[in-house]
Amino acid sequence: MILLVGMHRSGTSLLGSLLPHLGVALPGDMFAGDIHNPEGYFERRDVTDLQEQLLIDLGRWWPSAAGVLPLPDGWMDWPCTRRAANQLGKLLADEAEQHQGPWAIKDPRSSLLLPLWKEVCTDLSIPLTLVHAVRDPAEVMVSLLRRDGSAAGMTPVRAQQLWWHHNIRILEDSGDLPRLVVSYSHWFQQQAQQQLSTLGHFCCGVPPSAEAQAAAYAEIRPEHRRSQSSGNLPMPIHRRLRQLERTLGASALKPANPRHHAPAAPHWRDQLPLLPHTPLPSTCRLEVVGYGATPCHWSIHAWLQRCPLPKGFQLSEEKSAEPVGLHLQSLAVTQSSNALELLRQLPVVLDPVLERVEELRQQGVRAFWLDPGSPSSGWLNESFDADAASQLFGLPAPSVLSTHGDMLCLGGGGKSWEQIMPTGAWSLPTFDSLYVANAEAARLLAGWLNACSSAGLQLVRLDPSDYEREGLPFSALDRPSRLHHDWLPPVLLKTPLKAEELLAELHWQRTGKPAPAPCQTPTPHSEVLWESGRAGARASVCISLYNYADRVLTALESVRRQSLRPLELIVVDDSSSDGGEQRVSAWLREHSQVFQRAVLLRHTENGGLAAARNTAFAASEAEWCFVLDADNSLEPEAVALCLAVAERSPSTTAVVHPMVELRNESLVDGQPEQALLSHIPWQRQAMLGGNQIDAMALVRREHWHLVGGYTHIPGGWEDYDFWCKLIEAGLHGVICPQRLAVYNRHNSSMQARKTLSHLWSLKRILMFRHPWLQLDSPIHA
Repeated sequence: MILLVGMHRSGTSLLGSLLPHLGVALPGDMFAGDIHNPEGYFERRDVTDLQEQLLIDLGRWWPSAAGVLPLPDGWMDWPCTRRAANQLGKLLADEAEQHQGPWAIKDPRSSLLLPLWKEVCTDLSIPLTLVHAVRDPAEVMVSLLRRDGSAAGMTPVRAQQLWWHHNIRILEDSGDLPRLVVSYSHWFQQQAQQQLSTLGHFCCGVPPSAEAQAAAYAEIRPEHRRSQSSGNLPMPIHRRLRQLERTLGASALKPANPRHHAPAAPHWRDQLPLLPHTPLPSTCRLEVVGYGATPCHWSIHAWLQRCPLPKGFQLSEEKSAEPVGLHLQSLAVTQSSNALELLRQLPVVLDPVLERVEELRQQGVRAFWLDPGSPSSGWLNESFDADAASQLFGLPAPSVLSTHGDMLCLGGGGKSWEQIMPTGAWSLPTFDSLYVANAEAARLLAGWLNACSSAGLQLVRLDPSDYEREGLPFSALDRPSRLHHDWLPPVLLKTPLKAEELLAELHWQRTGKPAPAPCQTPTPHSEVLWESGRAGARASVCISLYNYADRVLTALESVRRQSLRPLELIVVDDSSSDGGEQRVSAWLREHSQVFQRAVLLRHTENGGLAAARNTAFAASEAEWCFVLDADNSLEPEAVALCLAVAERSPSTTAVVHPMVELRNESLVDGQPEQALLSHIPWQRQAMLGGNQIDAMALVRREHWHLVGGYTHIPGGWEDYDFWCKLIEAGLHGVICPQRLAVYNRHNSSMQARKTLSHLWSLKRILMFRHPWLQLDSPIHA
């Protein structure tokens, strides 16, 4: 088996297109191409999903700030790694039986997980060979910023760190495996034929035939070589990266490739904002910034467990004591509370979120990363007294809980939870009501939680406070000394939820977080029920209709009243059973003359909302399409004003969204009769925690096609997924700041019928498809 490794954007996909012509199979279900890789990624979905999830579980999602760090100590023994190893072993064993000759798997993430591949292949007696793709770090940096600047907050420094980290890991972890270096730049120079011959010989044991080499050479497309290096870079490339690039590039022309000694890390990488190696002062005063937290909160002491503390360390409240900052909230909250100036004056500020450390440093704060995986300082263990915790808080000894149960739920889960709690689970519904009088009491409570965790109890925190969600104190607790297969790091969950929902979530995590079933979007056949007019409209209104015969005429009338002319109307009936398409046909016979073009299509079978929208967009002939569901309506100026904004927006603008009035047909739980949707300007950051933009918006049809259209998401949220795909393609939206559309909330709406009853599964699907999202349920410590 041949593993194609190398930094992302370094030509591994090009390698994937060449190898089949040279006699190397690339089996499996592959990701399709997109704007960034037009010919395809040549990455197996199952392998990529497995490795992406493992890196996330290890706290090292590759494009994030933490992705530049070494994997945690002992990561090969973590339960999530063992689950991944079992899954990978089954996958490779099944695949190996299908091939007599060489076969390959391509995924740049393998560069960071080579020890796992070596172990699994050794256990299966599968010979493993590496092809190492190397590209100019300047080109990689520019390409990463273009592709991942919005989706992952990529920075020039991080891009260089990632290039170094991936290539160094390959050098250090490949050991004595056969390895060939392939230079991306050589493919577009006179060395291309020589490199092809060397690649074919290395992979198959014999030089490729002239026909095979010619067929492979035809796959090299210079027009797809973008992000080329130039003098106009966002930052210079570190000289050590240039040295390593030249060393690896020179070896690419050699038929044999001995293992290179991995060079020392560049100086700037030594300056990553990690926790200082020197201990904190023996006596210090903590300046805590985090939703009003004080040393009387247990989480402060949990994080002291991860600090390098000198012997005899003491906390002090005296002003004369040396201050140390502990930052446990978002930078936006810190800036709004004027705490930033305080942090700038402190000699050391610790933060457990690496991305926040980067932001703080950019703001002039001497911030350092407080690594949850760092060795324990003993701050909690050395003083914990189970009897004292029993006397002060009325809590049972952790040893008793771990002997007679395996789960401890902290906080209440609502009425449905309290009536039927999970069998065998300990529960403290009033955990938030524990009275903590002082810092020593807080330390004792933290010690009790730490003892519960280290004893192997599965901690579940229900409805964590903002402080616990931002400060991540549960991740600072000790792991059990002997990890068993079903133990998980503390799980933080929002309520309401039922006991079976909790158990299903834990089961999903314990079984390796299997990927949700692939989202398949139907493409039902459609028949034309009405068509009139001709091309030439400035914009389209695309209506999807399914069993809204009693509401669709209101939507149609709102389109007829649009001030924009010429206008196109596309209606797609998704195989309704209530005769809605007949009402639309009758209405078109009376009013179609007001439109430049009018079309009514009917699916021969129900395909769902995404399929109906895709059919409408495909049928449209205008550049911009306004999405409208059959139970909603538009104000007369909606399309005209949104189009005016669109025509003066950048070419990367894919969406113009108006503000949307929300009308409740009946008051529910005290909700107001009216409110606004889509009133927040389009920003990736605003999308992290949930959808902010309603589907009623003007969409550029070219960009709809670019990202593959709408995807069917079981339970709903097709529009949220579509916005995420646009963001990942480097596109954006612009607000049209007027109330121009009406969303009618009623008991028969899709949101009421399906979406609200599937929130957990929906969030899981969306976070799997777009790992950069930070949806609030479930929350993982």
